[in-house]
Amino acid sequence: MGVVESYQESKIDDIRDEVVALLKNAYAQGVLDVDTMEKRIKKAINSNTKAELLELVEDISLPTTGSSEAASAWSINKHDTKNEESIIAIFGESVKGGRWTPARKIRCCHIMGGARLDFREAELPRSGVSIHAFCFMGSLEVIIPNDVGIFVAGIPIFGGINDATSNQKSRGAPDISIKALTIMGGVSVKNIP
Repeated sequence: MGVVESYQESKIDDIRDEVVALLKNAYAQGVLDVDTMEKRIKKAINSNTKAELLELVEDISLPTTGSSEAASAWSINKHDTKNEESIIAIFGESVKGGRWTPARKIRCCHIMGGARLDFREAELPRSGVSIHAFCFMGSLEVIIPNDVGIFVAGIPIFGGINDATSNQKSRGAPDISIKALTIMGGVSVKNIP
């Protein structure tokens, strides 16, 4: 179900997320230039009504060559997605993997503990996932599919942040963004087939 078909039942924040994802996808396919995409995303963020959001994408028609989602390693969650979740490991370990539905924003705190987040079979929100991690003498391992977008940034203090991915983002794929602060700890991001 697309933005237009489902807008009456959907929350405005969900529609906003879909509109932003559609604008990014239109830019990726050359339908919009970067200035137009950025202006429309700003308008989407500041829109107060569903009608205003739909006006931002009513002139966009993307070329279709079959379902890119069906051929991808990732899948989109078609249901409500939690906005936030926290994963905390203190002197312990937390593992998320297999078929699971991550929130749009994941906060990780690892103190002398660790976590492993495996997104290979996860049903990702269309708007993507943003991970904010703090590791003090702890670790975070993130495994992602080969064809999603990835952004890794952070500040390692007596620790490390290692992005060993080799992603080629496919059309319409969500992004996974990781921002980390590590103190005598580490963050590792990789692809495993």
